[in-house]
Amino acid sequence: VFTKDDFYPKGTREGLVAGIPPNKMMLLVEANKVKGLNGLRPGDRFDIVRTIPVNPKGGEPSRNAAGPYGDQISFAMKLSNWDKQAEVRVVVRDGVMVTPVKTRDRPTSSQSLTRGAVARTVPIQEIYIAVAPEETAPLPEAMSVGADVSAVFRSGHATAPADIVA
Repeated sequence: VFTKDDFYPKGTREGLVAGIPPNKMMLLVEANKVKGLNGLRPGDRFDIVRTIPVNPKGGEPSRNAAGPYGDQISFAMKLSNWDKQAEVRVVVRDGVMVTPVKTRDRPTSSQSLTRGAVARTVPIQEIYIAVAPEETAPLPEAMSVGADVSAVFRSGHATAPADIVA
């Protein structure tokens, strides 16, 4: 029933880290913070883009948010229509789903005058994904600044090229 291809190579460590492809690192992501990751299965591949609206009343976009091309983007936006502008950037290229969505309880507490401190749990959905080492900072950064973060799926066909660049 099983073949050699159904198993990881000999010497692979047991557990969650076995699912991390070589040359990748794993991140834990809340499922509601990245649109589209919910339906993927382990081994599925994707890119992640983040979108930040440009504030038309704020003068000009942050040059740091645009990376090394901030000056050029800023100049181009001065010449164009500011009413509907957004900066879109790929923050993950060829990410890999390590685990499907898992639900766990996050402990929280609240305090009131009548009941004192009350400890509760809130269910959250999390996903482990594998990304390139240089992408371990841009993805959490995009989520923490409130950017719109979405997954773009890569083909699962055996004949699909693996080197598509977004």
